[in-house]
Amino acid sequence: MPWRSLASFTDPSIGKLHRLRRAQGRGLSVPKTVWAPAEEAASGALGAPPWPGPWIVRSAAPDEDGQESTAAGRYLSLNVGAPGAPPEGEELTAALGRVADSMGGAAGACVFAQPLANPERGGVAIFAGIINTHTEAPEGT
Repeated sequence: MPWRSLASFTDPSIGKLHRLRRAQGRGLSVPKTVWAPAEEAASGALGAPPWPGPWIVRSAAPDEDGQESTAAGRYLSLNVGAPGAPPEGEELTAALGRVADSMGGAAGACVFAQPLANPERGGVAIFAGIINTHTEAPEGT
């Protein structure tokens, strides 16, 4: 059971992956992303994503993000491996199972993996009507 490419994702009811695929399809920069149904992730048969770790393993379920609201963070996301050190197979398998299990068998639930970012700076930009707010912070703050 292989990981699937983001371009192959077609279920609009799963907001996280649907929006990532749409953004990628429109030419926006999206981190490398692969996905699989949660039951495949829980089975332990997926193996590693097709690039070196570390990774972040994330949940994606229909009841997590909708058109009108978000419940992001409702389920589990786990960092797997340390920067510069490849994760061991058992660590990845355990993380995939824990993330899949956190969704409690939700119909259509998926698990996806992306490279774990290690930015030197982080920031948030918020636009609400006529107010535009931006903040940045150096690594470690």
